Amino acid sequence: MFSGRDLWMSSMYQLWRFSDALEPGQLHGEHYRLYLPQVGYTTGDLDIHNMGIEASGRVVFANTRFSCLTTTSDSHSFHPIWTPEFITRLAPEDRCHLKGLAMRDGAPAFVTAVSASDVADGWRDRRADGGIVIDVASNEIVAGGLSMPHSPRWHDGRL
Repeated sequence: MFSGRDLWMSSMYQLWRFSDALEPGQLHGEHYRLYLPQVGYTTGDLDIHNMGIEASGRVVFANTRFSCLTTTSDSHSFHPIWTPEFITRLAPEDRCHLKGLAMRDGAPAFVTAVSASDVADGWRDRRADGGIVIDVASNEIVAGGLSMPHSPRWHDGRL
């Protein structure tokens, strides 16, 4: 995910922020961008999907394994910031396969999940038609009956 001059990437167990080391107009050989790792977080197995940057500059990401939106933590694998209303506890069980995140005005606005399940791997039998879109602010399911929804985007005033 790009944010200004930064590139955020997740791997199996880590989250990385790379920053462009070149000044605008500066070249490195024939290249006008040179991304170097600046910050890395070891998160453990979270199955990070979509990411966004809040207006404050804080990274937010879909923590699929724990069925919530999270940010980084200095003392833990992650810090939860929002959980769907139907999720009764944080557990590494991939209950609803929450994976998509749409930002609006520098804040998380909508997420997608493959189902509204609250049991371990409960989404797996609902891939064809259990997908939902949730409004983060209201916790309301605003769309349903979707097949494996992913990567919602807020664009030009519309989801």
